Amino acid sequence: GREILFDLVNDLRDRATFVFVSHELDEVLQISDRIYVLKDGEHVDTTTAAEATTDSLQQAMVGRETADEYYRVPDQQREADLGETTMAVDEVVHEDTVGPISFSIREGEIFGIVGVEGSGKQRFGRLLAGDLDMTRGSISVDGTTLQDPTVSDMVDAGVGYIPKDRKSEGLLLYQSVLVNTSLAMVRDMNGNMPLLDLDAEEEATLDAIEELSIKTPGPNALVHGLSGGNQQKVVIARWLAQETPVLVMDNVTRGIDVGAKEEVYRLCRELTEKGVSIVFIGDELPEVIGMSNRIAVMAKGEFVGEPFDASQGNKPSEEDLIQEMI
Repeated sequence: GREILFDLVNDLRDRATFVFVSHELDEVLQISDRIYVLKDGEHVDTTTAAEATTDSLQQAMVGRETADEYYRVPDQQREADLGETTMAVDEVVHEDTVGPISFSIREGEIFGIVGVEGSGKQRFGRLLAGDLDMTRGSISVDGTTLQDPTVSDMVDAGVGYIPKDRKSEGLLLYQSVLVNTSLAMVRDMNGNMPLLDLDAEEEATLDAIEELSIKTPGPNALVHGLSGGNQQKVVIARWLAQETPVLVMDNVTRGIDVGAKEEVYRLCRELTEKGVSIVFIGDELPEVIGMSNRIAVMAKGEFVGEPFDASQGNKPSEEDLIQEMI
């Protein structure tokens, strides 16, 4: 679809002028002649596509000079900082499309997963969330072993899931910030009582709005009216309210601007400081490399070899990962 659009734009260049707005910096570099950079509603830089790179545009947009600063690598938990194992995956399989896969993740660790389209990484994320049937194998979370768990089982065990497509799978767009934030809390608040604890719902939502800097008119505003970045924060807020110890994130920064991405990176680092474990599935290699402690490459539904060490000062290159991906 993108190539068709770009071909059309190029065909019409001699007859029309185009203003192209996109979060995808590679698209901007591919189609543009001149690039204007805006930050916080103000014009901060003008450059040509020939002179610009994705790194230079990121720097202008967020004021960060290096990838390490952008992904907050100095805040990454070191090996000695990691706690006990929170989740252990043992030979899990989904039909003929995923597995067998085994790995474990510790408190405070970010475990990255990369692979080309069709590698199975998205399906594996859904399997960890209980959204795909487990043909065989088991998942242990904080000592509780589950075989063929449902989504409800995984939520009860302490695993939260942030899907790639937040609008169709992660949010009730025409419900409020409050409703979306409290979705995972309802059973905890209710116990055996038939009534919701509305005060607890509102308190948790207000705390999340403040902690995540969600830009919204208030807790009762519809999620549909929020920007993409703030919508994604609402999805994350749901699991913050639940105090979930393990988060499975599938392309958590997809479709949000660079500034919102930086806020999500900050939040991920803060969560790991509290001992939360994150399975970080991504399409953007620099992001996964920058954020992860270890990185597994998937192909044909399985991990290729052993995960790469991605500790501070020992990050693999994109080329290292690509060689395994293809």
